[in-house]
Amino acid sequence: MNEWQNIIVSDPAIMMGKPVVAGTRVTVELILEKLAAGEGYQQILEAHARLTMDALLGALAFAAAALRADVVYPAPSIAHEVLRDYAHFGSDPQVSVSQQI
Repeated sequence: MNEWQNIIVSDPAIMMGKPVVAGTRVTVELILEKLAAGEGYQQILEAHARLTMDALLGALAFAAAALRADVVYPAPSIAHEVLRDYAHFGSDPQVSVSQQI
């Protein structure tokens, strides 16, 4: 079992089901956004007193695990083109998005 599974939880009644640090309303999304914006671990911990370093690392581990899922995320411009072609030509339900690209 991954350590993040004890740290990151999802409940439809909390933050619309987004993954959050257990016992808080701090979403994994928020943590990633803050890190991407250049905030350091210490800044995030000071801004959210209930967070711990283990919680931050758990959020990162959760995000990595989610990205390892067997899903392809096309670039936005490609996704837009696929959706446009899908609407214009119709679609075969047996053809996946990756096959249409």
